[in-house]
Amino acid sequence: MKSQSSAARMTPADLNVQGWLNISDAARLSEIQLAQAVANGLSIKSLGTMQKTFGKKFVVGKGALVSESTVSRRKHDAGTLDKDVSERLYGMARVLAALSKTYHGNTELIGRFLHTANPVLEGHIPYDLARSSVAGADVVLRHIKRLDAGVAA
Repeated sequence: MKSQSSAARMTPADLNVQGWLNISDAARLSEIQLAQAVANGLSIKSLGTMQKTFGKKFVVGKGALVSESTVSRRKHDAGTLDKDVSERLYGMARVLAALSKTYHGNTELIGRFLHTANPVLEGHIPYDLARSSVAGADVVLRHIKRLDAGVAA
């Protein structure tokens, strides 16, 4: 995780799914347009906010959201990620948006939550579960909602 001040806060615009996908306020998409963008492949620029906030290892590399080879290929062609990678990024953006609300944009706490084995998630690390599949991201999201509601399990 990229080092930041102990109480690093993000701007409110960065707290939503589209902010995490590096979609500017001026280019905001409707829910339908966002679904179509994910299905058609997000831009490689979608990696930007996550990478700036948590560092390159969070987003690119072995065991990350996107492989180095995918990033390298996409830089040389149209710059569009395939549907599977786009869905993985979208799932992580949903998790990050939920955690941003839970932890009031404190990226240190968000990072700690994501990278700490969680007994409620059967000992899984939330980041690994969320990046594994849409279903994994949904499991993490349900856990975050229970946390927000004050229910541990």
